[in-house]
Amino acid sequence: MEAIQHMRPTKLSFNSSSDQFPGSLLTFDHPLFTNVTHLDIALHLRFEDLECAWAKWRPLTSLPKLTHLALSSQLAHEILPQLLTECPGLTLFMIRFWVLAEAVEFTQTLSVADPRVVVVHALANFLMDWKGGAYGDDDFWARGDQFVLRKRTGEILSTQYLLDETEV
Repeated sequence: MEAIQHMRPTKLSFNSSSDQFPGSLLTFDHPLFTNVTHLDIALHLRFEDLECAWAKWRPLTSLPKLTHLALSSQLAHEILPQLLTECPGLTLFMIRFWVLAEAVEFTQTLSVADPRVVVVHALANFLMDWKGGAYGDDDFWARGDQFVLRKRTGEILSTQYLLDETEV
């Protein structure tokens, strides 16, 4: 944890199980989050962690510069309505699925109508995409922004949520 004391990234990605995610980071008041605009959290949650998900994740609403958020499907399913209501500064909220059928099913049962929501059938080579974005190339954030823009301009329905990244 000492190494991150002085880091102030604008884009940050976590991929971990819930028992490995440092509790001190879960409050999101660590200086690491001061400038974060794009936050990607892929947690593999245990069932018992889902019961109080919003209580645990509400501190996301306190991130002062957060505009882009990507979450794994398990977590997003539990906190989606509250997050959209309490984070009006979000311009993009992505929900990542690795299985297309699960992504399609999620979009069919989505209980919110919000153009900021994008359900992503993720690229198989997510790491290469992330690295490309770190070096200024097109990445899943840029494609998500484009998808939301297409919804807002009427090019596609604002209620269309599925972005199949395997077609990229």
